[in-house]
Parts: sequence; C-alpha cells; structure tokens
Amino acid sequence: MVIGHGTNPLVENGVMPFIRNDSDYDLYFDQICVNKVGSSLDGQQTQCKNLGDILYPGEIVKFDSYPNYTGNKNNIPASQSYANNELVTTIKTGGVLYDFAYFAAKLGVRVSKPAVATTGGGTSLVKDTSKMANISEVADGIENTDNNKNFVGV
Repeated sequence: MVIGHGTNPLVENGVMPFIRNDSDYDLYFDQICVNKVGSSLDGQQTQCKNLGDILYPGEIVKFDSYPNYTGNKNNIPASQSYANNELVTTIKTGGVLYDFAYFAAKLGVRVSKPAVATTGGGTSLVKDTSKMANISEVADGIENTDNNKNFVGV
C-alpha cells in the first residue's frame, strides 16, 4: 500500500485489524496488538487492545477503532522518494509479542513524498526536488501497478 503524509494506512486499507482463530484449539492471550516496523510512520510502536479471554476456534477479535499510525514524509531521506514500513497485527501475552506467529497479519506500507507531474523548465520549474517523489521509484517493486494512474493520498 502506498500512502502520503498524514494518512493512516489502516483507515485507507478499510479493514479493522483482527485475529481469527483458524485452528482447532482454543487460544488464550492478553492483548491484540499492531506492531510498527519502520521509521516513516508516526505513532506508538506497539498499540494494543486488552482482551484477556479465550478465542475459540472460528472466532474473531478485532480493534474497536483504528490504531493511530500516520505517514510522515519528514522521516524519508532526501535522496529517496519513499520509505517502507510494516504493520503486524498479532497477539501479546505474558509480555511477549508474537510477530512471527502463524496468525500474524502483515501490511506493507510505503510512505511517499508528494509527487509532481513534471520537473521541467519554464513556469513549471521545480528547483528543489529533494522533497518530492519520483513516481516511477515509488511504484518500483509493487505488483499490478499502472504507471498512468495516481496513488490516492500521495
């Protein structure tokens, strides 16, 4: 997912973070959490919701509201158009965060600098491009992209 400055990727994704027990066993844990990996998202690294209950097979537990993460273009190096992050939805119990559990869900988040269509001369001359993104770089490595379309929120 590609977002811009001040945008919450979880809201844009449109799915409240959740854990579903797809096993045949009961799961007990203290909290459902979203853990941030990367530097271009603002917000507390790990945001959790207390549960302290059993999650039976087939049951789902989710956040009541979206955890507060927002893109921050100021943490993207001047030489780059974007910075990659990851949000991992998982559980925490006994003080241990299980980022690599089979039920952990990962959301890749690329925060982009603002972009312009041209950096040409004349009235459209942009002198300092260090605070702008190169669209072809932002889309690099993302599957199913169309170079003729814009990214919402960028």
